[in-house]
Amino acid sequence: SDSWWMIGIGLSLAFVLSFIWIILMRFLTSIMVWTSIGLSFLAFLGLFGYSLYRYMLIRNDASAQDNIFQVNLTPSYFDDVLGLSDTWLAFTCICGIISLIILLVLIALRERIQVITFAIFLYSIKSS
Repeated sequence: SDSWWMIGIGLSLAFVLSFIWIILMRFLTSIMVWTSIGLSFLAFLGLFGYSLYRYMLIRNDASAQDNIFQVNLTPSYFDDVLGLSDTWLAFTCICGIISLIILLVLIALRERIQVITFAIFLYSIKSS
């Protein structure tokens, strides 16, 4: 009931960011598309590196060798699960696979992405 102003600020901020994104896409189509794809790849690569780092830290710890079914349901359940080596190994595998898929898609579709960004640029010029 008292949070309507937060919702209004959030909607206004989303509107402004969307408008800025559309304006940037009109003039910097190719740069925006490749930056978005590259940042997505770098984000998953960073998550992969962090997960691998956390796994390497706790892989030999005796308390981290339990499996997920041996963790008790307590208020600190998620902290206990994040303290397991198997959790970080699973995160590492998932982030590595997603990073590999994004890389392979980029390699296979880079020419098509360039054609599409050029078509978007031409359409934005034609519409003005």
